[in-house]
Amino acid sequence: MALTADFDTAALLYATGPTAAIVGSRSAQRQGLVVPKMRFPSQTAVAPEQSATSPADVSVLPEAVESAADRSVGQLLKLANLPQNWDGYRAAEPKQESIKSARKFLRSLAPGSVVPQPTLHADGNALLFYRSSDAYVELEFLGTNAIEFFARQGDSEWSDEFSLDGPMPDSLRAIGFATW
Repeated sequence: MALTADFDTAALLYATGPTAAIVGSRSAQRQGLVVPKMRFPSQTAVAPEQSATSPADVSVLPEAVESAADRSVGQLLKLANLPQNWDGYRAAEPKQESIKSARKFLRSLAPGSVVPQPTLHADGNALLFYRSSDAYVELEFLGTNAIEFFARQGDSEWSDEFSLDGPMPDSLRAIGFATW
């Protein structure tokens, strides 16, 4: 009986704990979140006419909600921990300022925007790339809020530099990138 009560308490605390606070933390990256109602035994005092195990409604997430931008940021965090010579060909250690800029860029993407995949350049700069059947984009984060990019769509090619805090270039918008 004590084990059941401990489990019920743990389930209730987990259901009402930090999971509920995380749901709204990045609303820009979450779309169509449905939170089902689950029933857990109540841990509060109840009136004599009710059973001590009467269920209480508690909203919980059935599983972690993760967007494409969350996955890309997670990959960047893993890349940030690589040592020098991570590729076996004397690659530089990842530049933390570059990775920080790439994370900031990913978090600035609006819902519905294409989300590029992260990798590292041999010089240690963070790269984000996007590839589709008719487009290719490569963004290199130079670490000083400067982003150098190459983009190709169909027969058109663009290459330029823009600021992380500035407007998105029209060529990237045409491919599907959008920021707030």
